[in-house]
Amino acid sequence: MTHKILILKTNKKDLDLLTDTLSQKGYQLMVTNEDSDLLNVMKKQNPSPDLIIVDKLIEGVNSYGICQQIKLLGKGQDIPIVFLNRGQDNFEPETMFKYGGADYLNYPCSSLEILARIENQLQLKTLGQQLKEQNNRLAKLEPHYQKIQESLIHTKKYLERLSLVDPITKLSNYERLHKILQKEWSRCSRQRISSSDAIGTHISLIIAQINDFKSYKDHYEMELASNCLKMVADAIKETVKRPTDLVAFYDREKFAILLPNTDHYGVQKVANLINQKIQELKIPHHYSSLSDYVTLTMGIATGIPTHALPANTLIEVAENALIQALQLSQENAIVLDSF
Repeated sequence: MTHKILILKTNKKDLDLLTDTLSQKGYQLMVTNEDSDLLNVMKKQNPSPDLIIVDKLIEGVNSYGICQQIKLLGKGQDIPIVFLNRGQDNFEPETMFKYGGADYLNYPCSSLEILARIENQLQLKTLGQQLKEQNNRLAKLEPHYQKIQESLIHTKKYLERLSLVDPITKLSNYERLHKILQKEWSRCSRQRISSSDAIGTHISLIIAQINDFKSYKDHYEMELASNCLKMVADAIKETVKRPTDLVAFYDREKFAILLPNTDHYGVQKVANLINQKIQELKIPHHYSSLSDYVTLTMGIATGIPTHALPANTLIEVAENALIQALQLSQENAIVLDSF
């Protein structure tokens, strides 16, 4: 089966990369320059596109609004929408997910990443269709209800897990990080109130950034850059082993490590162990201003959750600490802030 992909208005360089990469894999491509044309295609084409790629930065156009309009169409509810993000400062993953976006590609991206994310979404769509078909058969096959119900639950759980995993690093993605953070923040807040004691209710977050990763991508092949991300991801995951901890791919060259029930002593120890593990890998990086090998810079936030503060406070404090650490221009730099 040949999948149809609809691309809405992007610059020539991005369009050439997308068309070359996807055409070689046999995808049928359609390109439209106007959001109104896209909606007309959605209404008239039968069958509808299997996936839509939307450029986040379209002058005079609210890309999130386009996404919402597609989802309001009967045909568009089950079509995954992938955003092409060429301006991180203007991109809000939470807003994208809220209006129905399925995933996003950060520019510049490799052919490997494009194919991984597109194929991941198409697989999710296929599994979703299978889920609906199984549900329809369920009503007709009452004697076999239990067996079909078990299969349905299994497929649904697999579908949910797949949608919360980054296809390159195989780590949890930003959406799952946000969900787990909200859950742990609420739990720690309740624990603190019920016990009237702050002991054991600390929560910490590390945001780790690969130093000079832009230079790495500029001078090495994009596939090597993807492999570098995978190696760093595996190394962090091998270091952070508690079942309650979460390692996630945060964005571009950043990783997030969420550590419930961990104070500033514990999180500092984890950060040092991660730096040590990355140093042992000795991934060559001859274009770094800090080292001949890949290194990390980390911003750390640690504090005691309370219902008076939103969970995103932890992320904001860690991001600010990362900015301070990057200003030091040192390999393995760590800045810790608490609240």
